[in-house]
Amino acid sequence: LEAAASGTVIVSTDVGAIPELLHDGVDGLLVKPDDATRMAEATIRVLKRPFLAESLANNARLSVERYTWSKHRRGVARLYGLSQAGAVAPVAGAVDGAADGEDPADVLGRTEFLWSEPGGTAKDAEPAGRPRRR
Repeated sequence: LEAAASGTVIVSTDVGAIPELLHDGVDGLLVKPDDATRMAEATIRVLKRPFLAESLANNARLSVERYTWSKHRRGVARLYGLSQAGAVAPVAGAVDGAADGEDPADVLGRTEFLWSEPGGTAKDAEPAGRPRRR
């Protein structure tokens, strides 16, 4: 994922979950494992064809955008129902940019939350504590 996100051309073997992430000839080149000749040929192919290399790299970068932290964070928030009105209210000013009414998914993982029942208000809520930081 990191290579694709950085715009690097990917030439890889089609093992494990790699074929689920990359499609041969679309956003990377995949070869059978234990085939050094095919790996070398695929590498030479992208080196000799800059347009192909650029196309594969751009497609890979676009493909991995679905795995960004922002999209993952929103998915987690939806999974736990944190995007429902009143379910979570961020503490205004706890982090630069956090404001009343901000989507909880936007501040998930970087601020404190006040938990309240749906339809409740932040002033009725209990502090939920500070999420772990990496």
